Amino acid sequence: MTSTDPDRPAVGDIAYSSWGYDQTNIDYYQVVKVSAASVWLRPVAAQRTETGWATGTTEPLPGQFTGPAFRRKLQTGYSRWGVTITSYAGAWPWDGAPQGTAATPNQPW
Repeated sequence: MTSTDPDRPAVGDIAYSSWGYDQTNIDYYQVVKVSAASVWLRPVAAQRTETGWATGTTEPLPGQFTGPAFRRKLQTGYSRWGVTITSYAGAWPWDGAPQGTAATPNQPW
């Protein structure tokens, strides 16, 4: 299910996180529970497609979980919901479009 309110996630929604220095890493998470102030996410696998030298696109594989659920404080009021994943990465609703990735030379895909 996809939420119709941009400030509120729904169970089943996919969030993405884009992070990295000298490269672009994309991680995907599926919403598994929502409360008034929190959201529970589980990391999901991704399909990666190489489009050029050390570049490509990636899309989530919903339901193909790669780790346990974890809770994060829900952030709203910025025209869409979001969460802080780590000190260097946040996550926002995925719009359904493939996300671009880039690797540094000698980094395995």
